[in-house]
Amino acid sequence: EYSIPKYPGKLKTNWKKFEDTLKNSEFINPHFVNTVEQFDSIVCRLEDEIINAKISTSHPVKENYIYHDSKLRELNSERNLARKMFQTYRDSVLKRKHNKLNKQINKLDQKIENDTFTNELLNINATDGTVWKFVTPFKKKTKNIPSLNGPAGIANTDLEKANFLAESLETQFTLNNITNPDTEE
Repeated sequence: EYSIPKYPGKLKTNWKKFEDTLKNSEFINPHFVNTVEQFDSIVCRLEDEIINAKISTSHPVKENYIYHDSKLRELNSERNLARKMFQTYRDSVLKRKHNKLNKQINKLDQKIENDTFTNELLNINATDGTVWKFVTPFKKKTKNIPSLNGPAGIANTDLEKANFLAESLETQFTLNNITNPDTEE
């Protein structure tokens, strides 16, 4: 009896590695088989090799399940209905209701986000590697700023870019000359 292995969840398989693993396996040539028992044992061994290759070259795929609070979903649908009604009737009461629901949604969303972040911080443990998983996104390198084209030329180095941005900000944010020579002496 032959069976296909059952896996809980989804798996992602590296098929090139799977193929190489099967190529490196040693199989008996079925042309030299004389009995049915020998053939069955070869087939069982082949099945085991395929299953082992599949297991060794696969890894589980993490499902991207995002939990949405039921209160948040309810407020979203109510807000969308209020917006739709406002767009139909142009009534200021509906617009106020829409804005009020929008503020409630933003507050609830912020609260949920803060609670999940706090929970994540509380569950960090130095011994099981969760600190590293938490810190690595913050350690990513910053993206390079491309060359800046200005009146003085092209700024390529970090110092030139910093000077260019400083000069640009100085010219943008100069105080207006509001003095009147007739009234001031």
